[in-house]
Amino acid sequence: MKSKNCRVLVATSFAILSILLVTSCGDPEDDKESRGPRLKQVISELEADDPLMNETDSIHFLYNAGNQLIAMVGNQSGDSISMFYNQDGTISKAEIRGMDYDNYTMMYAWSGNTVTMTETDYPDGKAVIDLNSNGQMVRMESWAFYEQQWILGFYIVYTWAENNLISEETWYPADISSNFRYQAKGTPPAGALLKYSPHSVLRNNHLNGKTGNLKQDFVREVVVTYTYDNKINPLKDFQIYKFSEIAFYSSVNNMISDEIVVYNSSGGIEETYEDSYTFTYNTGNYPLSKLEDYITWSFTETYQYE
Repeated sequence: MKSKNCRVLVATSFAILSILLVTSCGDPEDDKESRGPRLKQVISELEADDPLMNETDSIHFLYNAGNQLIAMVGNQSGDSISMFYNQDGTISKAEIRGMDYDNYTMMYAWSGNTVTMTETDYPDGKAVIDLNSNGQMVRMESWAFYEQQWILGFYIVYTWAENNLISEETWYPADISSNFRYQAKGTPPAGALLKYSPHSVLRNNHLNGKTGNLKQDFVREVVVTYTYDNKINPLKDFQIYKFSEIAFYSSVNNMISDEIVVYNSSGGIEETYEDSYTFTYNTGNYPLSKLEDYITWSFTETYQYE
């Protein structure tokens, strides 16, 4: 087995609205006893053999009176995500702001057990998500509008057990080069909880005009399996993760290992990658820290609650 150097979908950095930091203190009417602990801040630190790669960031979490997450703000990076909700509590919009990356807005349209994600600045893409009776993703289709028609670029099938995401399978058209389907993971950036891209499910079709044979069968490209601890995941209720390429964050427990198996177009295994994560916990079974440790670098997250 190799230490994993790939991801199914590309994680990209984004986002800012640092003025929100002035509101990071709690709501004076917040009933802490009835809601239980919630994340206040996550401090992340990357340490590498090359000191030039070292970095630290902290993310502040802001909530409304209904205990819904309304913003995540990176202190050092200045990245931010702001969330908005429908009257029934479902997410309706996410605004991503950043100094060094595109600012954009994701829209979420609900129809029964289907959610359609679109990006305001990218009208030629959409993600259509099917949910099970528990509101969990079971299938995500990424579509691109090309030559006056919607074309399916890829889809992902999700499997759940005991409210944890245990596997996901990504399928691509057989005529799309596998070079597009996975890219190097590398070291995670500080503030990694902000450094993913909900619009990657819209923009990673990689059709590039190759639509002539898209009616042929899709082939399974990547299978990811996850294992979990039996502790409480403090991110489980954050809808911004629920409909993203890091959907395992919406599991009830904390993911402690993953395995990625990459297949070739003939169905044979091309490569296998693994990761593992070490947690410490408080007496309430919430994580205090998470460590991802490799030969030349390590990445640590420390969790603070209110």
